[in-house]
Amino acid sequence: MAQTTKAHVLLVDDEHLVRETLERMIQRAGYEVTVADSAEAALVLAGQQAFDILLTDVYMTGAPGDELVVEVLRLQPDILPLIITAYPDMDLAIRSVNHGARRFLVKPVSIDALQAALDEVLQQRQQELVRERRRLIDTLLGLQEEAGEQFDLAAALGRTIDQDQGDRDSRSDQRILILCESLHGDGEHLRTAERYRHFRTIYRAQKAFNGQLQRSGSSASIRLAVISRAADLHLCLQEHGDRVHSVIIGPNFHRQSADLVRLLAASRPYRTVLCHAPEIADFSWAEFCKMMTDLPVSGYRSSASNEETVTFWADYFTHQVRGDLRSTTVVPDAATDVGMLSTARRALARDPIGMGLLPAFPDVCHRVTEAIDEGAGFERVAEIAALDGPLLTTLVHRANAAAYGSKRIESVVAALSTIGTAETKKLLLGRAMGQIVRRLQQAGFSNRDFFLHSATVGFVAQLLSCNPDDPAEVSALPAGLPPYVADLMRTFGLWQPLACPPGYDAFAAGILHDIGKVALASSYPDAFPQIVHEIQRRQWQQGSRGAERVVTGELNHAALGAALLENWKIFPGHIASTCGHHHVDAASPVQTVLVSLANCLAKGIHPFPSQARMPQPQREQFLGLSELDTSAYQQNPLVASCHTLTNAFEGQRKTVGLDAEERDTEHYHPGTIAMLVEQARDTVRADDRQYLGLLLNQNPEFVAVAARCGVPPEDLIALGLLLQRPITAFVADLLRLTTSADPIVRRAMAA
Repeated sequence: MAQTTKAHVLLVDDEHLVRETLERMIQRAGYEVTVADSAEAALVLAGQQAFDILLTDVYMTGAPGDELVVEVLRLQPDILPLIITAYPDMDLAIRSVNHGARRFLVKPVSIDALQAALDEVLQQRQQELVRERRRLIDTLLGLQEEAGEQFDLAAALGRTIDQDQGDRDSRSDQRILILCESLHGDGEHLRTAERYRHFRTIYRAQKAFNGQLQRSGSSASIRLAVISRAADLHLCLQEHGDRVHSVIIGPNFHRQSADLVRLLAASRPYRTVLCHAPEIADFSWAEFCKMMTDLPVSGYRSSASNEETVTFWADYFTHQVRGDLRSTTVVPDAATDVGMLSTARRALARDPIGMGLLPAFPDVCHRVTEAIDEGAGFERVAEIAALDGPLLTTLVHRANAAAYGSKRIESVVAALSTIGTAETKKLLLGRAMGQIVRRLQQAGFSNRDFFLHSATVGFVAQLLSCNPDDPAEVSALPAGLPPYVADLMRTFGLWQPLACPPGYDAFAAGILHDIGKVALASSYPDAFPQIVHEIQRRQWQQGSRGAERVVTGELNHAALGAALLENWKIFPGHIASTCGHHHVDAASPVQTVLVSLANCLAKGIHPFPSQARMPQPQREQFLGLSELDTSAYQQNPLVASCHTLTNAFEGQRKTVGLDAEERDTEHYHPGTIAMLVEQARDTVRADDRQYLGLLLNQNPEFVAVAARCGVPPEDLIALGLLLQRPITAFVADLLRLTTSADPIVRRAMAA
């Protein structure tokens, strides 16, 4: 029998020599084979992956083969069982057939006889599928003629929501097809209108297919969950979890966008089906055909004839749905950093459109950074920088600010020598981030807030990792940083548990840590509006990360950012920290712990997003929400809580008497530092963990990070209060320098 895909045989025999012989014979017959030495081992395998054929001995140690057939059929109703034994008798043959065996073979068996038996049961299965498909088509065509057929409208229009855990357990073998279709409230209109012909066919196909499953003795069933707007899609996905089999986008849904289809197909393990309606789709049928070759999506035209529509859904239920009901393969766990990154790689690999929309790292910034890292002289660096006028202006402006009124600097070489390579690289990354986000015009995505948060994390990461007793590391800090900052870092001593390898660029690691959010918004424009809506619906419970998990499934921003860095081939040392900064444990690299801590401390100062806000036109376009909801404009609760903490600390700080030298030099005496630290701790303690609770809600990894640092979480928050002034001053200065020389970036940041 010619096969395009090898059928998979589960071979069970407790005799080693027989097992090896049969395994070789099955492979020579052109089949894939997995072996088990007992019924118990076979049941474990059958619970982990799908098989086409079961070939088992009868008389084995433990459970006999005919009982194994019953148990395996319970797990995989479509498997084809064959019995093989060296001790045949009539009672055994009758019992085996009654238990579900398709064939009864006698040892020793020739390879020709074995192959003939395997081929024959597979041919019978194909014939059965053809007959089932034909019956399904006949049933549907017959029902299509009955315009007055009554629908179970309550089941068709309502989303299928489990009421309790017991109900969920009782439906463990039920699969959900989410049908995205804006349905008319009039039942007669649904039964007769031409525009709902596709809905009626899908609805009837589901009912007819369930009838076939029931008649075959299968406990599985298929249920439709109907939603009418995109705002409900991810809620429905979350409610039904791994029971979702398909998302079907009908011809009356308010939104048929290529981005939505690609996001569903790239981020989830289920199937996506589209009834392409050219009057509402923002992509052509030809473009969709290309999409079907790249992604796990399928579909047909809304203009398809009645018979073509019926045939499509008969094929889909008979082959795709029925085949997937057999599969018990466990979806790979993406909880680890490696698992998440692999998932992001796979998603991009199968979605060339998404890969093509990824933001590029600005070429000049890349070349200048590369030249600095290679030790090139200032002349060579200046020659490359001259290709980017705004970058040139930024460097000169920063050098003149650092020169504090001495002779005006006009040449780039002089500017570079004045500010140094470490400061130059910060300005380069600021310029690069400004250029990257200027191309992003995404509903609900604030470019300015993203820049402020990323730059804050970068600067905090550098401060945390800086050894205040190492002149080289201190000199790499921004010019004009108050001297008391080094004393604070010395007091907390975090550079010791957070010691990174020599030459590690903590600022770059921090400013790049959330680049995956830009990648997600760029490659899948439908994603961020859905995330904002989910934040609003949850009222910030679990923050943006919880909302992102609901919307993007396996395609989270941390993994996507790491995949983007791989694609750039510029920052290999920051891939791990970008991917893992939300998953910290005892085995996490110190660079990941550093970036994660910097991210947590930056959340109160400059969070991203700082608010969940979606203009009404975008709410209608992306979410299908026509009603105006003023409560949807929500500020991140961390902002107000941090503001309360800051005001309380600043009130305490004013009571500290600074002498003239301390005010003039900002170099505080040890007693002053100790007093400020204690005031910051008192402020955090007086807050009664209000801010800490909000932070842990959005960043639960903060506890593991504090444990890795050996510092109580409250002390880390106190450190954030102490550093807030220099942090906000640096970030504001970097934003000003980034936007002042480039009006395009300035407009993008103001949007």
